Order: sequence, then C-alpha cells, then structure tokens
Amino acid sequence: MRLARWLVALPFLGILLGTAFVNQVEPLVLGMPFVLAWIVGWVVIGAAAMALVYTIDPLNSAPDGQEGGERS
Repeated sequence: MRLARWLVALPFLGILLGTAFVNQVEPLVLGMPFVLAWIVGWVVIGAAAMALVYTIDPLNSAPDGQEGGERS
C-alpha cells in the first residue's frame, strides 16, 4: 500500500510545487497558458491515480455474492 500513498500524493505535489516552476504564459498549450495546461494535466493525472488506487486497494475486492465496502 506504500505505492498507493505515493500515487495519492503525486498530483498534490505536482500542482503545489510544480506550479511555481512553470509559471509562464508562453508557450501556449491547446490555446491555454502553460501554467493552466500544467494544472489541467495534473487534475487528469490525479483522477487516473485515484482510479488506480481504487483498483489496487484490497478492501475494494469482495468475494462473489457479497456486497463490497463492508469492513470488519
């Protein structure tokens, strides 16, 4: 589960720390300033990372015939 913790933290760090280094208007990426494209990219990466964490989390896999989400 250590991998899942890093996958959760990666988008946070990318937006928080990376924005200071890419804060420039030029070049334009898909018509957006580079800093805005950077943030949009990290939001998409963050959604993909959350989907991957959900997939690899053992608490989300339920045996056949049982509802998921119940923890004991």
